[in-house]
This record gives sequence, C-alpha cells and structure tokens, in this order.
Amino acid sequence: AVADKLRQSLGDDKTRTSLFGFTQLGLLELTRQKSKKLLADILDVPCPACRGIGRVPADETVALQIAAEVYSLAREEDVEAILVKCHQAVGVRLTGAKTGHITVLEQETGKTVYVRSDQCFPRHQYELVSGSKKRVKEQACPLRVGDRIRATIEAEQGKKDGLATVNGFVVKCLRCSSLVGSTAELEIVKVGRDGAQARLVSED
Repeated sequence: AVADKLRQSLGDDKTRTSLFGFTQLGLLELTRQKSKKLLADILDVPCPACRGIGRVPADETVALQIAAEVYSLAREEDVEAILVKCHQAVGVRLTGAKTGHITVLEQETGKTVYVRSDQCFPRHQYELVSGSKKRVKEQACPLRVGDRIRATIEAEQGKKDGLATVNGFVVKCLRCSSLVGSTAELEIVKVGRDGAQARLVSED
C-alpha cells in the first residue's frame, strides 16, 4: 500500500523515478533522475590556484561569511567602525548594486563599514579590523589631499580618466586614460569614503 501510494504521488513529478521495492530492512529502494546541480557546485567554485583539483568557497559565500562576522563584531560596545579587507571579486559582492550587503549591514548594526579590495588576497581569505571610527578610518583611507604618490594606471574609467589602486584604495586618475599600463606621479586632490581622485603630475 505504501509503495502504491508513493507510485501514485510520483505520477505528477516531472523527474523520472524508478521504484525497486522493499529491502529486508523495510526500506523502499528507488532511483531518481538528477535534475539540479549539487549544493557543493553552487556554494563552491574550482580553486584558481590548483586549476580545479580542489575547491574553494564561491565569492558570494565568502561575502556572506564576512557579513556574519561583521554582525558579530558590531555587538561589541567598543566597536564603532569595521574595515573589511578582501579580494576584489568578493569586495564587489559586498558593495555591488545587486547584493549591497554593506548597505544593509550599516543600516541594521548602526556601525560604519569600510571595504578595501586587494588583489593580493586569495579569493577565499579576508581580514577584519575593528575599533574606533578614527582608528579604522585611518586604515581604510590611507591617502590625504595633497599626498603625492607613484602608481600604475591599471584601467580606463570612462573616456578620459584612469584607475589605480593604492593599498586596496581605488584612485580615479583624472585625464589618465592614455597611460593605462604606465606608472605615473599623481597628486591626491580629493578623498572620499570609497576612493580618491588624483591629478597627473608627471609620467614615465
């Protein structure tokens, strides 16, 4: 009766299932056609370091782990701000328009949260720094207006500007689009929470 009832119920299931009857232990044996990805294939991605031999957490999985730790740190009374250091791909998951974990975290915890992306970090590793707003901001924003730096213009930003990264801090280089791949001397003209702007002083 159990097998017949199950067989009837499976009639509405689009996934092909085969029933083989009961075992000596009273277990009903069946096979079911695989129709979806394994959970591990959703949560993990092939490791870029070992070319897929091992597995590492997906960028979104790491971002959710970071969010959970930020919630935990935010409960401590002496924590006013939190700095997240992570790989650029994970940073995009934290701050991007589609996910926006950081915006939600700040609203729900009442704490200031900074994200600094650094390509040197393995994609599955990250670091959290917490403390007073002043201390965390000093580490989150390593540049000041008037600072002169040498940096490599890594990519274009629009038609005229370029982008550089200094200690995980994004610097928009005004009128530097033609210098992508080159090292230039820059003067910081504006510093914001998520990045800075610089003008070209000289170039190699």
